[in-house]
Amino acid sequence: WETSGLVLIDTATTTTTTTTNNSITQHDHTLEKNMFGDSMGPVNKNATTTTIRNENGDILLVVVTDSYGCLHVFDATHSLLKQEAQYKICNVPLSPPSVVNNDTNNGLVTIVCGTYDGRVVCVDHHHRRDSSDVVTTTTMRWQVSVGSIVYCKPAVIVVAHGSSSVLVCTTAGHVLRINTKDGTIVWRHRGVVRGEIWSDPVVLSDGRRVAFGARDSRLHIITMDGIQQNNNNNNNNRIE
Repeated sequence: WETSGLVLIDTATTTTTTTTNNSITQHDHTLEKNMFGDSMGPVNKNATTTTIRNENGDILLVVVTDSYGCLHVFDATHSLLKQEAQYKICNVPLSPPSVVNNDTNNGLVTIVCGTYDGRVVCVDHHHRRDSSDVVTTTTMRWQVSVGSIVYCKPAVIVVAHGSSSVLVCTTAGHVLRINTKDGTIVWRHRGVVRGEIWSDPVVLSDGRRVAFGARDSRLHIITMDGIQQNNNNNNNNRIE
């Protein structure tokens, strides 16, 4: 949203709640409340949601990034949006965020996104209750350079025992698999995708392959162990 903010629409009551730079307005004009002091940048990437659990029930969180390099976490459990975190990552736009790990019982959410200055970052957001108050902390777990813009949303790959990695595509046509625990690059794909990658990679239903489109006018399918399946010929291409 170019005017900076987040919109929450209640489809049951058709009530719309909007955040702007310094205010929140419910569009039946019954509520106007200062929400946060710092400006929220234009939001032109998809948000993502996740649920955590505490003694009072489930908490619905909305995670969104903006063009000013900030990651925002909102509590959208009720009709009124409540901002839990505004975390500055860089001074350039961010890719859509992915929730890669959700420790619901401990209120820990791990979020990965890319940056326009060629990095992938991992952030931990911790939501916990201290006596009667909710305490939230947001910290950087790791960051890794990938050499070019990350425009699209990282694809989450869950493996045995709950560990996970992400598949990241860049505008240089590179594809990387990154361990979400410590940011280690498991493998890097170079040269076979001869075009910028703007579309989000999608994990196929077999759980073993990821598909994405690119500006080379092709659909690419990559297996989790580093093989590209090329539908235009009979050759398979090994990833580094």
